[in-house]
Amino acid sequence: MASLHASGQSNSFPSVGNVGIGTSNPVNKLDVNGNIGIVNSSIPMGLMTELSGTYSPVLNMSVNFREPNVNYAYIGGAFRIDSREDLPLFQWLTRPAGQSGKEQYSMVLTKEGRLGIEATTPRAMLDVGSTIGGGVLGTVFGRLSEGG
Repeated sequence: MASLHASGQSNSFPSVGNVGIGTSNPVNKLDVNGNIGIVNSSIPMGLMTELSGTYSPVLNMSVNFREPNVNYAYIGGAFRIDSREDLPLFQWLTRPAGQSGKEQYSMVLTKEGRLGIEATTPRAMLDVGSTIGGGVLGTVFGRLSEGG
């Protein structure tokens, strides 16, 4: 099988070697220059970067979150690796069903190793916000802090 190059596109499908989608010079077994979408009829999934809007590498792995065909009738969720200096390195985000623009952090892990659960800026190695379980856990445990 000979190499296939679609006219006007940057794709490479050689019979041997590396495959490129959105690039004519792949360096890995599969190189994709662009977002990857996995879609069924109701719930889209994606693996995407946000370099263009943030000027800093961000990688999102999401289900029904920011995909072009997002379905707001269902809950959405994402795991994000974010190298921006002012944000946590690892972020778990949710968006309630029936709402757009209501994204919220469920959990974060900072570059310093601080874990925040319902706390977007953890002040201790483990920082549990007071809204978990309708305030029940927060009321029982309060903030877990260093030395306290």
